[in-house]
Amino acid sequence: MSHSVIDEDSDLTIPLITRYWVHATEEEEIMQSSIFMLLLIPRRPGPVFPLGNSLSPLYVIAEGEPDTTVIILRRVLLNNDAIVEFVHATASHLRRFSGIEAKTVAAIMEKYWSWARANRNDPLCSEFLRVVRTSDLLWRSLFEASSRSMGNRYLGSFHNTPHFYMSNLARCLAVSRDSTPEAVTLTELWISTGIFDALEASLAEVLSRGTEDEQVELCSTSCCPWVSWTNLIRFRIMTANLTRIYVALSFGPEKSPTIKSLIIQQLPRPRTVRLLWDVSKKLSGSVAEKVAPSHVCRIVVTGLELAYASPSACQRRGCENKPTARCARCKSGYCAVQCQKRYVRGDPIEPVYI
Repeated sequence: MSHSVIDEDSDLTIPLITRYWVHATEEEEIMQSSIFMLLLIPRRPGPVFPLGNSLSPLYVIAEGEPDTTVIILRRVLLNNDAIVEFVHATASHLRRFSGIEAKTVAAIMEKYWSWARANRNDPLCSEFLRVVRTSDLLWRSLFEASSRSMGNRYLGSFHNTPHFYMSNLARCLAVSRDSTPEAVTLTELWISTGIFDALEASLAEVLSRGTEDEQVELCSTSCCPWVSWTNLIRFRIMTANLTRIYVALSFGPEKSPTIKSLIIQQLPRPRTVRLLWDVSKKLSGSVAEKVAPSHVCRIVVTGLELAYASPSACQRRGCENKPTARCARCKSGYCAVQCQKRYVRGDPIEPVYI
């Protein structure tokens, strides 16, 4: 099929494929429509998107050439009602499917958000970004999909999981918030829809199935070709995916009592800290720039815990009872042995109970 025909205003291929994507209910329908949805996304030739592979994009933007494909994106988004329908359908797909299908759905949302972000001055693209930022249904579904373990259903790369695309999309939004009200609203939405559990599950997945490079990448973005080796450590720490997300979650509690209440209910995160320790230990034989991001990320998480720790409350997450005794090992206060056991569960070191 020649995409010169698709470009014509009278051609209905793009609207029809978008409708097919929105109304897909079977795995085969999702995979078929997703192929075309991905082919529409413009690419620039280079090491990140090599040409000549089995899924070559329809639109290749040559070096120095402006990207004029926003007209194609407009035909996907169509109007404000269609945008809402597209986002809600994506959320529904994330809940309905798992494995490779859920990964594909998450990948399409992440890539279309990036495409729209690059054209954010366009009214339809701006509306799409707003709907994505504020959709409770989308983020709840994305975090639920990312909280599910892949188990043995799929033995491929960590890059082929919903966890990878969730962390990428969340990091992109964390670094592109344009105002304080927008940042506060997004933080409240993320916490209330389950981001802490989703990030913890992502760490568990990358630790169990990810390669060394994938473990580094979850904590920091891939090295870009214009970054010199001497600046690699600084670049990775500055652009750390998980660190950026956790820092974003720390923004706003002092401005919003609601956020403060929500974040207290999600802390502390002993398993998250332990998983980050395990990633650091697994990479301990590597060069410093690979180990550093996981240490930085763990410091940010423990900093959040310390910032919202209450000496007058039980240290188990979600428990507001007053402590009646302290752990003989860590001196943290608990209201009962049951709370202490729940807090330290998963630690291979036998705890010293009250």
